Amino acid sequence: RLPLVKPVFRATKDFVDYFSGDERKFDQAVLVRHPDFKIAMMGYVTREDFSDLPFGREDEVTVYLPLSYQVAGYMIIVPKAWLEPVDMPFDESLRLILTAGMARRK
Repeated sequence: RLPLVKPVFRATKDFVDYFSGDERKFDQAVLVRHPDFKIAMMGYVTREDFSDLPFGREDEVTVYLPLSYQVAGYMIIVPKAWLEPVDMPFDESLRLILTAGMARRK
């Protein structure tokens, strides 16, 4: 009955559920390339439909950007045109992100 325990538990459970089991909600790794910057960020498309939310446009998607060595990350909303699919299995791409790019492809 502590004020923040229930929302934090639900969010943590949802996060773990996304990464476990056979029915992942997302598994397409993408590079996000902002047209004005010469960098790319690797993440996963998590939503393409904003009809149940008060924001987001038809040409936008949400991308989850996990942080290296942490169970945390950022959710960003970007135009689909900024995305470049990565031909890499989910497990390998996640390992690459979580090890800050040090993991070798098997």
